[in-house]
Amino acid sequence: MGKWLAREVTGYVDTIRNAVLNSSVEWNGRDYPFYELDGLASEQKDEADRHAVMMLKGGLQREVFNPIFASREEHLFESVKRFYPSYLSFVSDMRHLDDLPGMIDAAGDFFDKTDSLYRRLMEAEAKRWSGGSGESMTRDDYLGLFSFPGTESRFPAKIMYPLIKELVTRMGFPQSRQKGDHKITIDDSLNPKKSSAPVALGVSVPNDIRISFRPQGGLRDYENLFHEIGHALHMAGTKVPEWIFRHLGDKTATESYAGIFGSLVTDPQFLEFYRDFVAGWNSSVSFEERVPVLTEAEMGRIVRLAALRDLYMVRRYNYAKVIFESARIGGAEEMLGRFGLNSCGVSKGAYALLFGKAYGMDMEEWEAERYLVEAEDDFYAADYARSFIVRPQLARKLREEFGSSWFVDGEAGRWLRENFFSQGNYFTPADLKERFDLDPNDYSEFERDLRWRLLAAERLEMGRGVPERP
Repeated sequence: MGKWLAREVTGYVDTIRNAVLNSSVEWNGRDYPFYELDGLASEQKDEADRHAVMMLKGGLQREVFNPIFASREEHLFESVKRFYPSYLSFVSDMRHLDDLPGMIDAAGDFFDKTDSLYRRLMEAEAKRWSGGSGESMTRDDYLGLFSFPGTESRFPAKIMYPLIKELVTRMGFPQSRQKGDHKITIDDSLNPKKSSAPVALGVSVPNDIRISFRPQGGLRDYENLFHEIGHALHMAGTKVPEWIFRHLGDKTATESYAGIFGSLVTDPQFLEFYRDFVAGWNSSVSFEERVPVLTEAEMGRIVRLAALRDLYMVRRYNYAKVIFESARIGGAEEMLGRFGLNSCGVSKGAYALLFGKAYGMDMEEWEAERYLVEAEDDFYAADYARSFIVRPQLARKLREEFGSSWFVDGEAGRWLRENFFSQGNYFTPADLKERFDLDPNDYSEFERDLRWRLLAAERLEMGRGVPERP
């Protein structure tokens, strides 16, 4: 049904694409197409000029793109009535939103509990990043900050695959295709038209899994690839016979599995392993091929920034985006009135209020014009949001069972395959809670892990090593 609905509104994709290609604004006597405006803004040395360019971009979004998105949404909501009484009931079934008010309540409680911590951390990072205050940061500043700039030499593309092969081999996952084995193929060609964002595709689960990737180097590149490796290992380890649980099914679990691999890259104890791996690499290659070894201070900086980024993501997804999407599809009305939202639609002002609060800044008018771009057809944000909370709980179980170096333990790999990966996408969020005590609404482990990483970052920056994990 989701695929059918997507086909119903396919025509709007071409309309939007044509609008992007054909829309332009004038700047200093020259016409600039829409897709060049971000680059044009970054070239402006004067802050007022950057702001003016982005206001022009916001004007195009408001006058050209948003009417198309609004028509598309109206068509989508009307089409779903062939199957369901409302879009809310359709999405609730597809995403297993059994208790949306409870999900929002849990996120709101965590938001309130950690808001002052987030603002202190962001204030400190803003000063390092731009010399300004946390409230002066923009969405583009966040994207730049959380891309871990300057890490390309410490995390070069040339050792990504040797590192992954080391981990996958030691965890006991199959490496090559023999009769009856599974195969994971990585396409890392450097085609300039290819997206640099990796994606794992289950062409025929579990026998033909492919990852498309354009490696550039840097810590964020490692995170993205490790995340997709987690998806690929999950699909390759699937044993359920039903096609629906191999290719469709609930996605909270698979995002959690991918999350434990993606989050490894910034984990203090993994960074110690990575430092030793680099030292071993350097001992076997020429001087020119050597990779700079991370210092403890650099490790501390990475750990602290990653902890803040994860807190930011939970505020953005679990709080702002879940509330925003709930209001858009008409859910949890009794709880959303205090945010100025209702089931009649989503306003630009409501978007600016929610996401500005999550980011910790007053959102610019041009940024708020993204409110229809942010809307999702299938509420996939709910799966991401729940996975952010399940992931640290699952990681704790791995550490308790196999120690802090579970990521190089063959028994840990077997445990993941037998208990989780083999079931494909069968488990719902309710299953994860009932069978494994992995509760998507329990933020206690996320908070415990967050605060420990901040402590570890401080210790590392002082040259005192990684503290014991509670």
